[in-house]
Amino acid sequence: MKKIQTTLFKLMAFAALLLTWTACGDVEHEGTPQPRNPEITVEAEEYYVQIATENVDGYAFIYRWFDLDGVTWHITVSNVSPEEADPDNMGVVPEGIEIADQSILTYNGVRELQINNRDILNYLQELGSFQADSKSTLYLYLAGTNADGTSVLTADGLPSYCSTIYVTVGPGVE
Repeated sequence: MKKIQTTLFKLMAFAALLLTWTACGDVEHEGTPQPRNPEITVEAEEYYVQIATENVDGYAFIYRWFDLDGVTWHITVSNVSPEEADPDNMGVVPEGIEIADQSILTYNGVRELQINNRDILNYLQELGSFQADSKSTLYLYLAGTNADGTSVLTADGLPSYCSTIYVTVGPGVE
């Protein structure tokens, strides 16, 4: 019995050692980390949201962007497109609803902000665009400010990034 326990212990120790080696081997082959450019980088340009009476209290989508050290983020929802608000394409954020940044910092420096269907309905109502059984478009603007007050720019050199939210509200939704 003692011999079986010793053999079993050795096999488990070997398996743990093998598991550790393979896990460390994966990390070694990832390469050296590259510095991130200090620019606004967002996961998606477009979001499609369908709101029905069954999912009014559910999540619409998760808005994700790369976090930058020392940057204060400003998130604005508007029903004014970038082309209407800024014909010269200067990255101007139009009047809208300022969303409190309640995002959480996840792994790999990614920020996530959960936006639910009820939030979308409230934005539509506040902006005067709400109608049951209709389609609407909202624009989500993300802008960042450094500690010294300068704007963080997008890859295109603009001080804000705009994502489009296509919303379909079903019949009977209030």
